[in-house]
Amino acid sequence: MKKYFLLLYILASGAASHLFAQDLTPLSVEYTPFKGGDFVGPSFQADIAVPVVRQEKWMLAVCPGYKYQALEQDDFVTDNSLQELSLRTILQYKASHNTRWQWIVAPSWSDPFTSRAGWTFNSALIFSKMNPVFGYSLGLAYSHRYKNNFLIPVFRLQWKPVENWTFSGRMPLNLNVRYAPSSRWNYGVEISNNVISGESANQNYDWLWVRERSLALFANRRLAGNWWICPSVGYTFSRQIRSYTLPEHDTWSISGNFGQVKSDIVNEANERGAFLQLGLKYTLGY
Repeated sequence: MKKYFLLLYILASGAASHLFAQDLTPLSVEYTPFKGGDFVGPSFQADIAVPVVRQEKWMLAVCPGYKYQALEQDDFVTDNSLQELSLRTILQYKASHNTRWQWIVAPSWSDPFTSRAGWTFNSALIFSKMNPVFGYSLGLAYSHRYKNNFLIPVFRLQWKPVENWTFSGRMPLNLNVRYAPSSRWNYGVEISNNVISGESANQNYDWLWVRERSLALFANRRLAGNWWICPSVGYTFSRQIRSYTLPEHDTWSISGNFGQVKSDIVNEANERGAFLQLGLKYTLGY
Protein backbone atom coordinates (compact mmCIF):
# COMPACT_ATOMS: atom_id res chain seq x y z
CA MET A 1 0.00 0.00 0.00
CA LYS A 2 2.83 2.42 0.82
CA LYS A 3 4.42 1.83 -2.60
CA TYR A 4 1.04 2.45 -4.19
CA PHE A 5 0.69 5.90 -2.65
CA LEU A 6 4.35 6.64 -3.46
CA LEU A 7 3.59 6.04 -7.13
CA LEU A 8 0.46 8.13 -6.82
CA TYR A 9 2.52 11.01 -5.45
CA ILE A 10 5.04 10.82 -8.30
CA LEU A 11 2.06 10.77 -10.62
CA ALA A 12 0.50 13.81 -9.00
CA SER A 13 3.81 15.65 -8.63
CA GLY A 14 3.30 17.18 -12.05
CA ALA A 15 -0.06 18.78 -11.34
CA ALA A 16 -1.14 22.28 -10.62
CA SER A 17 -0.14 25.93 -9.80
CA HIS A 18 -0.57 23.09 -8.64
CA LEU A 19 0.90 21.26 -11.40
CA PHE A 20 2.78 19.89 -8.34
CA ALA A 21 1.52 18.10 -5.24
CA GLN A 22 3.66 18.13 -2.08
CA ASP A 23 5.13 15.84 0.54
CA LEU A 24 3.77 12.50 -0.74
CA THR A 25 0.33 13.76 0.24
CA PRO A 26 -2.83 12.00 -1.05
CA LEU A 27 -4.96 14.32 1.16
CA SER A 28 -4.32 17.92 2.20
CA VAL A 29 -6.48 20.58 3.89
CA GLU A 30 -5.14 24.08 4.63
CA TYR A 31 -6.81 27.05 6.34
CA THR A 32 -5.30 30.53 6.63
CA PRO A 33 -7.29 32.50 9.21
CA PHE A 34 -5.12 35.63 9.05
CA LYS A 35 -3.47 37.41 6.12
CA GLY A 36 -2.01 40.84 6.64
CA GLY A 37 -3.21 43.45 4.15
CA ASP A 38 -6.23 45.50 3.10
CA PHE A 39 -7.68 43.43 0.26
CA VAL A 40 -7.81 39.78 1.33
CA GLY A 41 -9.21 37.81 4.25
CA PRO A 42 -9.11 34.13 5.27
CA SER A 43 -8.47 31.41 2.68
CA PHE A 44 -9.08 27.65 2.46
CA GLN A 45 -7.73 24.90 0.21
CA ALA A 46 -8.35 21.14 -0.01
CA ASP A 47 -6.92 18.49 -2.39
CA ILE A 48 -7.31 14.72 -2.62
CA ALA A 49 -5.83 12.13 -5.00
CA VAL A 50 -8.09 9.19 -5.93
CA PRO A 51 -6.66 6.20 -7.88
CA VAL A 52 -8.84 4.82 -10.68
CA VAL A 53 -6.63 2.30 -12.53
CA ARG A 54 -3.32 0.74 -11.49
CA GLN A 55 -1.31 -1.66 -13.64
CA GLU A 56 2.37 -2.60 -13.83
CA LYS A 57 3.25 0.25 -16.19
CA TRP A 58 0.08 2.36 -16.36
CA MET A 59 -1.80 4.31 -13.73
CA LEU A 60 -4.78 6.67 -13.86
CA ALA A 61 -5.90 8.97 -11.03
CA VAL A 62 -8.27 11.89 -10.52
CA CYS A 63 -7.46 14.72 -8.11
CA PRO A 64 -10.37 17.01 -7.16
CA GLY A 65 -9.49 20.26 -5.43
CA TYR A 66 -11.17 23.35 -3.99
CA LYS A 67 -9.82 26.84 -3.20
CA TYR A 68 -11.54 29.76 -1.47
CA GLN A 69 -10.23 33.29 -0.92
CA ALA A 70 -12.25 35.89 1.01
CA LEU A 71 -11.93 39.47 -0.28
CA GLU A 72 -12.34 42.75 1.58
CA GLN A 73 -14.78 44.89 -0.38
CA ASP A 74 -14.06 48.52 -1.26
CA ASP A 75 -14.30 50.81 -4.30
CA PHE A 76 -11.77 48.66 -6.18
CA VAL A 77 -12.77 45.12 -5.18
CA THR A 78 -16.55 44.70 -5.04
CA ASP A 79 -16.77 40.88 -4.92
CA ASN A 80 -16.65 39.26 -1.47
CA SER A 81 -14.74 36.10 -2.47
CA LEU A 82 -13.05 34.05 -5.17
CA GLN A 83 -13.59 30.28 -5.43
CA GLU A 84 -12.08 27.58 -7.63
CA LEU A 85 -13.16 23.97 -8.13
CA SER A 86 -10.70 21.80 -10.09
CA LEU A 87 -10.50 18.22 -11.34
CA ARG A 88 -7.07 17.00 -12.43
CA THR A 89 -6.92 13.75 -14.38
CA ILE A 90 -3.43 12.21 -14.43
CA LEU A 91 -2.26 9.38 -16.70
CA GLN A 92 1.19 7.89 -16.00
CA TYR A 93 3.38 5.49 -17.96
CA LYS A 94 6.21 3.91 -15.94
CA ALA A 95 8.98 3.38 -18.47
CA SER A 96 11.41 1.98 -15.87
CA HIS A 97 11.92 1.82 -12.10
CA ASN A 98 13.07 5.47 -11.93
CA THR A 99 11.58 6.94 -15.12
CA ARG A 100 8.01 8.07 -15.75
CA TRP A 101 5.94 9.98 -18.28
CA GLN A 102 2.86 11.86 -17.05
CA TRP A 103 0.02 13.53 -18.91
CA ILE A 104 -2.13 15.89 -16.83
CA VAL A 105 -5.48 17.37 -17.90
CA ALA A 106 -6.78 19.91 -15.39
CA PRO A 107 -9.97 21.91 -16.00
CA SER A 108 -11.11 24.26 -13.25
CA TRP A 109 -14.23 26.31 -12.60
CA SER A 110 -14.05 29.70 -10.94
CA ASP A 111 -16.91 30.64 -8.60
CA PRO A 112 -18.84 27.51 -9.64
CA PHE A 113 -21.70 28.10 -7.19
CA THR A 114 -22.54 31.64 -8.36
CA SER A 115 -24.06 33.31 -11.40
CA ARG A 116 -20.57 34.51 -12.47
CA ALA A 117 -19.11 31.04 -12.96
CA GLY A 118 -16.27 30.71 -15.49
CA TRP A 119 -13.69 28.10 -16.43
CA THR A 120 -9.98 27.70 -17.17
CA PHE A 121 -7.94 24.78 -18.48
CA ASN A 122 -4.39 23.46 -17.93
CA SER A 123 -2.65 20.45 -19.44
CA ALA A 124 0.94 19.20 -19.31
CA LEU A 125 3.21 16.42 -20.59
CA ILE A 126 6.03 15.74 -18.11
CA PHE A 127 9.07 13.45 -18.02
CA SER A 128 10.41 12.53 -14.52
CA LYS A 129 13.53 10.68 -13.42
CA MET A 130 14.09 10.03 -9.71
CA ASN A 131 16.31 8.07 -7.33
CA PRO A 132 16.67 8.20 -3.52
CA VAL A 133 19.13 11.13 -3.72
CA PHE A 134 18.23 13.19 -6.78
CA GLY A 135 15.25 13.70 -9.04
CA TYR A 136 14.09 16.04 -11.77
CA SER A 137 11.07 16.68 -13.98
CA LEU A 138 10.95 18.36 -17.40
CA GLY A 139 7.91 19.10 -19.47
CA LEU A 140 5.70 21.46 -21.41
CA ALA A 141 2.31 22.75 -20.25
CA TYR A 142 -0.59 24.47 -22.00
CA SER A 143 -2.84 26.91 -20.15
CA HIS A 144 -6.05 28.63 -21.30
CA ARG A 145 -7.65 31.29 -19.14
CA TYR A 146 -9.84 34.25 -20.09
CA LYS A 147 -8.96 34.11 -23.82
CA ASN A 148 -5.23 33.87 -23.01
CA ASN A 149 -3.37 30.79 -24.32
CA PHE A 150 0.10 29.97 -22.95
CA LEU A 151 2.84 27.43 -23.56
CA ILE A 152 4.74 27.02 -20.28
CA PRO A 153 7.98 25.11 -19.59
CA VAL A 154 7.85 22.81 -16.54
CA PHE A 155 11.00 22.21 -14.48
CA ARG A 156 11.48 20.68 -11.01
CA LEU A 157 14.47 19.47 -8.96
CA GLN A 158 14.70 17.50 -5.71
CA TRP A 159 17.91 16.70 -3.81
CA LYS A 160 18.37 14.69 -0.61
CA PRO A 161 22.12 14.82 0.15
CA VAL A 162 21.78 13.18 3.59
CA GLU A 163 19.05 11.28 5.39
CA ASN A 164 17.46 14.19 7.28
CA TRP A 165 17.67 17.02 4.72
CA THR A 166 15.64 17.57 1.55
CA PHE A 167 15.93 20.46 -0.92
CA SER A 168 13.39 20.96 -3.72
CA GLY A 169 12.42 23.67 -6.17
CA ARG A 170 10.37 24.29 -9.28
CA MET A 171 9.58 27.00 -11.79
CA PRO A 172 8.47 29.68 -11.14
CA LEU A 173 10.19 30.64 -7.83
CA ASN A 174 9.19 27.83 -5.45
CA LEU A 175 11.83 26.59 -3.00
CA ASN A 176 11.54 24.21 -0.04
CA VAL A 177 14.20 23.24 2.51
CA ARG A 178 13.17 20.57 5.04
CA TYR A 179 14.92 19.04 8.06
CA ALA A 180 13.47 15.89 9.67
CA PRO A 181 15.25 15.11 12.98
CA SER A 182 12.84 12.24 13.76
CA SER A 183 9.93 10.31 12.33
CA ARG A 184 7.48 12.55 14.23
CA TRP A 185 8.81 16.05 13.48
CA ASN A 186 10.09 18.02 10.53
CA TYR A 187 10.88 21.71 10.15
CA GLY A 188 11.73 23.97 7.28
CA VAL A 189 11.40 27.10 5.21
CA GLU A 190 9.52 27.58 1.94
CA ILE A 191 9.22 30.27 -0.72
CA SER A 192 6.01 29.79 -2.69
CA ASN A 193 3.60 31.27 -5.22
CA ASN A 194 -0.17 31.10 -4.91
CA VAL A 195 -2.64 32.26 -7.58
CA ILE A 196 -6.43 32.42 -7.67
CA SER A 197 -8.70 34.19 -10.16
CA GLY A 198 -12.37 34.46 -11.02
CA GLU A 199 -14.94 36.32 -13.09
CA SER A 200 -16.52 39.38 -11.50
CA ALA A 201 -19.95 40.99 -11.28
CA ASN A 202 -18.37 44.45 -11.39
CA GLN A 203 -19.47 46.49 -14.42
CA ASN A 204 -16.02 48.09 -14.83
CA TYR A 205 -14.04 44.88 -15.33
CA ASP A 206 -14.58 41.22 -16.23
CA TRP A 207 -12.41 39.27 -13.78
CA LEU A 208 -10.07 39.47 -10.79
CA TRP A 209 -6.61 37.94 -10.28
CA VAL A 210 -4.72 37.57 -6.98
CA ARG A 211 -1.11 36.36 -6.79
CA GLU A 212 0.89 35.94 -3.57
CA ARG A 213 4.63 35.33 -3.20
CA SER A 214 5.42 34.28 0.34
CA LEU A 215 8.15 33.11 2.70
CA ALA A 216 7.03 30.66 5.42
CA LEU A 217 8.51 28.79 8.38
CA PHE A 218 6.82 25.48 9.20
CA ALA A 219 6.98 22.81 11.90
CA ASN A 220 5.04 19.62 11.08
CA ARG A 221 4.04 17.13 13.78
CA ARG A 222 2.81 13.57 13.27
CA LEU A 223 -0.48 13.06 15.16
CA ALA A 224 -1.17 9.36 14.61
CA GLY A 225 -0.34 6.93 11.83
CA ASN A 226 0.21 8.99 8.68
CA TRP A 227 -1.81 12.02 9.85
CA TRP A 228 0.10 15.25 10.37
CA ILE A 229 -0.75 18.68 11.72
CA CYS A 230 1.11 21.33 9.72
CA PRO A 231 1.15 24.90 11.10
CA SER A 232 3.22 27.62 9.46
CA VAL A 233 3.83 31.32 9.90
CA GLY A 234 5.28 33.65 7.33
CA TYR A 235 5.30 36.88 5.40
CA THR A 236 3.77 37.64 2.01
CA PHE A 237 6.36 39.92 0.47
CA SER A 238 4.36 40.50 -2.73
CA ARG A 239 0.60 40.34 -3.19
CA GLN A 240 -0.83 41.64 -6.46
CA ILE A 241 -4.56 42.23 -6.91
CA ARG A 242 -5.56 43.06 -10.47
CA SER A 243 -8.80 43.51 -12.37
CA TYR A 244 -8.96 42.83 -16.11
CA THR A 245 -11.20 43.15 -19.13
CA LEU A 246 -11.42 40.23 -21.55
CA PRO A 247 -9.41 40.69 -24.77
CA GLU A 248 -11.38 40.96 -27.97
CA HIS A 249 -9.59 37.96 -29.51
CA ASP A 250 -7.69 34.95 -28.18
CA THR A 251 -3.97 35.55 -27.63
CA TRP A 252 -0.99 33.14 -27.66
CA SER A 253 2.37 33.48 -25.89
CA ILE A 254 5.14 31.65 -24.02
CA SER A 255 5.18 32.23 -20.26
CA GLY A 256 6.92 31.04 -17.10
CA ASN A 257 3.87 31.60 -14.89
CA PHE A 258 0.53 29.79 -14.91
CA GLY A 259 -1.33 32.74 -13.42
CA GLN A 260 0.00 35.70 -15.39
CA VAL A 261 -2.08 36.95 -18.35
CA LYS A 262 -1.84 39.73 -20.92
CA SER A 263 -5.34 41.20 -20.84
CA ASP A 264 -5.88 44.93 -20.27
CA ILE A 265 -5.49 45.88 -16.59
CA VAL A 266 -8.28 48.09 -15.20
CA ASN A 267 -7.04 48.46 -11.60
CA GLU A 268 -4.02 47.16 -9.70
CA ALA A 269 -2.97 47.12 -6.05
CA ASN A 270 0.12 45.74 -4.31
CA GLU A 271 0.45 44.93 -0.62
CA ARG A 272 2.32 42.71 1.84
CA GLY A 273 1.86 41.33 5.34
CA ALA A 274 2.31 38.48 7.81
CA PHE A 275 0.10 35.37 7.77
CA LEU A 276 -0.75 32.30 9.84
CA GLN A 277 -1.68 28.95 8.28
CA LEU A 278 -2.99 25.68 9.74
CA GLY A 279 -2.92 22.40 7.83
CA LEU A 280 -3.96 18.76 8.19
CA LYS A 281 -2.38 16.19 5.87
CA TYR A 282 -2.32 12.48 5.25
CA THR A 283 1.22 11.93 4.02
CA LEU A 284 3.66 9.11 3.41
CA GLY A 285 6.74 11.17 2.63
CA TYR A 286 8.50 11.36 5.99
